[in-house]
Amino acid sequence: MTHKWTLTVSFWFIILLLTIYNTSKLNQLRASLDEIETLRLDQQFWQRHSKELESLVIEGQHLYLTVDSADMGFLIIEHNLKIITTQLGLPPVTLTKQPGNESDGELPLGISMTGNVENTFHFLKSAEKEMPFLKAKNLKITVDPLTRKTVLEAFFIFKYRTESGSVEPINPGGA
Repeated sequence: MTHKWTLTVSFWFIILLLTIYNTSKLNQLRASLDEIETLRLDQQFWQRHSKELESLVIEGQHLYLTVDSADMGFLIIEHNLKIITTQLGLPPVTLTKQPGNESDGELPLGISMTGNVENTFHFLKSAEKEMPFLKAKNLKITVDPLTRKTVLEAFFIFKYRTESGSVEPINPGGA
């Protein structure tokens, strides 16, 4: 009788071990199937939205100017501003590096100019269109009521990336 009980307990113990083993294998299989389903859904998402995502990436790349150095970027901005003011028939703008919150990939710049109201707004629109890597932080526009001349004092953040991938600090006082 003892042998029968030992055999019965051994049999049930083996069944219990097999059940535990099968359950773990089923859980692994279920996790693998969930992962495959997630990958399939990700692939469908990328296929459906690849054009929109690509345009977002391209748009995001335009928010930074890739240059050899921050000083080179400063010169590029200065050149672009001269072109814009020449096209609009405005006097030259003054571009200065601002001290303060300089951080990796961002350089504070000051822009000041005079002109008439219409050309000042055309200047701002052109600068926004041509240089999306310049983000306006503070604009002060004053109009002299007698001469109808506009004075623009603007504070921008120039966002850049260096060619090597590292950001190069620059001196706020030097060019």
